[in-house]
Amino acid sequence: MTLDPREQSDRRVPVLSPGRGRPALSPTAAKSDATRAAYATSWQAWCAWCGGRGASPLPVDPALAGSWLHSRARSGRTRASLAVDRAALADAQRAAGLAWENDPRLGRAIARGRARPAGADPTAALRRAAAACDHSLRGSRDRALLLLAAERFTGAALAALDVEHLEPLVGGGLRLTSCAPFTSRPSVRELARRLGDPDCAVEAVELWRRRGQRRFGALFTGISRADRPGDRLSADMVRVLLRRARTASG
Repeated sequence: MTLDPREQSDRRVPVLSPGRGRPALSPTAAKSDATRAAYATSWQAWCAWCGGRGASPLPVDPALAGSWLHSRARSGRTRASLAVDRAALADAQRAAGLAWENDPRLGRAIARGRARPAGADPTAALRRAAAACDHSLRGSRDRALLLLAAERFTGAALAALDVEHLEPLVGGGLRLTSCAPFTSRPSVRELARRLGDPDCAVEAVELWRRRGQRRFGALFTGISRADRPGDRLSADMVRVLLRRARTASG
């Protein structure tokens, strides 16, 4: 299985400067890379939705935001993801110097989101999807992504990973330092190399790094039609890839 999500690399949240109507950037320096990536993808989706209706994304209109969240809920988005969407709108609104109030309509829209099934374990589906990846450059990238996701890395954390966050360990393992979503505290994980195991995430990451020539910067990137690595994959695109993989593999 090889999936081809669109490439999006800007992890900054664009907003409008108060009183000027021109793009600015949200001052999210205190937030982790994973949080900024998640907020940016939600904000981009909101701007696109507003643009299709001739509406301005700022100031955030509660009625419009509620309709947007309802549409996201109908598409199968989880309640947790919808809460991230709302937080991204609040962040952009405050960054523009505008007041934000938690309108109950947004809470009701979030409640319509899909509840994550209790006890559901997606790792088996992720590993099946990884096993189905072909030997192309995109297949190598997808396999590394899927096997890291099977090790409980979130889409936002995977999107925020840089090559500099990887550290080889004695014995062939790999230490990964990432920022958990919505925190500024780094999370350190150590993965063991499992020789001969087709589900070994360490070997999959190494293969992708070699084939994708990932020596520095973003670990996971889009791939051009010329079969060359491009810009960093956004958190939203990583989540799309993982969701499609789980669905396709049952």
